[in-house]
Amino acid sequence: MRSLLHIILTATLAVLLFNGCSKTPSASHKAVLDSSLPIVSINGTLVDMNAIAFEWKPLQHPRVAGIAIYRNHPKKNDSTKLHLIKRIYNKNVTHYVDTDVMPNTQYRYVFTSFNQDGAESHPSKTVKVSTLPLLKSVSFFSSIGNMPRKAKLIWRPHTNPKVVAYEIQRQTLDDPEWEIITTVKGRLNAEYIDEDLKDDKVYKYRIRAITFDHLKSRPSETVQVTTKPLPPTVTGVTATTEAVKQITISWTPSTDKEIDYYNIYRAVSSDGHFRRVKKTRQTSYVDRINKDGVGYYYRISVVDRDGLESQKSHPPTYGSTLGKPKTPKNFKAELINNAVYLSWKRADRRTKSYTLVKTSRSGWLSKSTSHIDNIQKTELTDTNIAPDILYEYQIYAVDANGVKSQPSEAVEISFESK
Repeated sequence: MRSLLHIILTATLAVLLFNGCSKTPSASHKAVLDSSLPIVSINGTLVDMNAIAFEWKPLQHPRVAGIAIYRNHPKKNDSTKLHLIKRIYNKNVTHYVDTDVMPNTQYRYVFTSFNQDGAESHPSKTVKVSTLPLLKSVSFFSSIGNMPRKAKLIWRPHTNPKVVAYEIQRQTLDDPEWEIITTVKGRLNAEYIDEDLKDDKVYKYRIRAITFDHLKSRPSETVQVTTKPLPPTVTGVTATTEAVKQITISWTPSTDKEIDYYNIYRAVSSDGHFRRVKKTRQTSYVDRINKDGVGYYYRISVVDRDGLESQKSHPPTYGSTLGKPKTPKNFKAELINNAVYLSWKRADRRTKSYTLVKTSRSGWLSKSTSHIDNIQKTELTDTNIAPDILYEYQIYAVDANGVKSQPSEAVEISFESK
């Protein structure tokens, strides 16, 4: 008939029976000997990776109060000494499971019975028993690299039904420590995608299976992944400085075969905040600006089909709209023979003509303005004047594109009626 221990514990555990005896290691616990107490007789043991179970024959002696269990600590310097690990204060108990053990390790045990005063019997035969080794990891573990800021890991599900999850560990070249990044629950799961990684960076991974009782397998083989690099930085960026009310930005086409589009960024200073102003699949862009002599700094980036954006071009490229021509200088007005004689000097070679603005004021609320365009000379006589009216004149230079200079300082003239 099978013992109660064999009925309780899982059938997957291996049964190790010990019939012989060995020299008993010295015990660190000093107990009073009562040779009249019965010696504990071990029926057998069952082992797992993290537990050892014992069964002994019942002790019917009336003076027995309980069972004392001694064990060595293999990982310590005094590995031959036995230490008291458990006192069972019930002589009717015939089973004990030691869970404070490590996988793939041999232990030595002895058992004694004790009475109400704590005196103990002679020790049992020394029981040598080894825990099971750790589970092997998954039999197949692989990775898929060159993905945008992510890595895909795949493995063959573990065949051991005790496995309930997988621990994914990651390592980088910058940090040799293995970091636990996630636990994938479910034995039949077979993939994990690690996201939010850095561009063009090497990552290493390994996997450990986890059992329902929280035991971890040995680490799997290490796999290596390199994430996808950013597209190459855009080069050959130029920007115009002499176009009327617009700036044309051009650049060298990207050599990246996976290019999707370009981003154009603009700022008012080379070290300012660059704001995206355009997304285009062309290799040039016309920035239309309804002002003369306005300049901006530009940086270009390229974006691939996975949404990875290159570094912005550097240094920033300056461009500007065509500036205004210089204002005419030495602008004068003289009253000669009931006419106003106006003269000035050209200040800019770009000047092709002039525009005169005349403002007439006959009172605080009476005002009129007129223009004379396309003046080719640097002088003009205004005969359309009358007494008791204040006249104000300003002159503008105009270039071939129709761009006007800033106005000259105003000159005023008037005369009284006789």
